[in-house]
Amino acid sequence: MAVPSSAHNERAAFEIPYGSIERPTTRNTPAEKAKFEVPALHWADLSDANHGISLLNDCKYAYDAKGNVLRLSLLRSPEWPDPHADEGRHEFTYSLYPHGGSWCDALTVPRGYDSTTRSWRGKSRTTKKSSKTSILS
Repeated sequence: MAVPSSAHNERAAFEIPYGSIERPTTRNTPAEKAKFEVPALHWADLSDANHGISLLNDCKYAYDAKGNVLRLSLLRSPEWPDPHADEGRHEFTYSLYPHGGSWCDALTVPRGYDSTTRSWRGKSRTTKKSSKTSILS
């Protein structure tokens, strides 16, 4: 799935475990050409000094950014080890979050987590002994 943006930047940001990473949106060198897809978690963002767009999702983990287009890989089609991988019906949720400023200023990280926790169907409750909250009770 591809999302064109009016934001232009030579780098895009992606959520990885315990942080974020930036990758180039250009393909000028052999190294840049080899790093076109980024394994990432809940979000990817393409922003410039004024505005940007974050692509949020609940279960897909491969993104790329080229020029002003942010993409999310929805399915795989490997020949090996399983030539029938990703066949059949698939359900997933993705969201576009347009924002002003950078992804940090726009609080993209909590928005990314919101996109995954909405799928929980458990009740939220607070115990009386402690003020901890659980959604798995």
